[in-house]
Amino acid sequence: MKTSALARLPFLHGVPPNTIAAVNRVLRPLSVTAGTMLFRTGDDGDTCYFVEDGQLLVTTAPDGDLLARLGPGSFVGELAILLGEPRSATVTAVTDAKLNKLKRRGRAARMEDPPEHSVSRKTEMGRRHVHPTPRVRARRAASRTDDQAR
Repeated sequence: MKTSALARLPFLHGVPPNTIAAVNRVLRPLSVTAGTMLFRTGDDGDTCYFVEDGQLLVTTAPDGDLLARLGPGSFVGELAILLGEPRSATVTAVTDAKLNKLKRRGRAARMEDPPEHSVSRKTEMGRRHVHPTPRVRARRAASRTDDQAR
């Protein structure tokens, strides 16, 4: 993946060029065919993916509710790597896709930079939580309504 494309990802916004170059050196290209499931809700997470080409669906579970549709320039799986938590969603390629994968073992030494640079990664994760897709917003609102009715 080109370092200029990496630098435009919200996840890496504000990260120094030498860190982006280091990340680029440990990325591994991965081509998947339509229908390939990258991971399922609850799986251990040791890899995140940067989408170079193609479309991915993020769902609550296999055949679950749609959370997001991701295309070129997107990334997925970063929460499991950063937090060490199980996967919070299922991700499936809806078209043939070209991805770049980053394994956790290479991440620790290469992504740890001064605290001010981690702010952009935390901001992006917060943005995804605060501004979810319309379907997630609707599901959260329905859940709040159900809780208030009890």
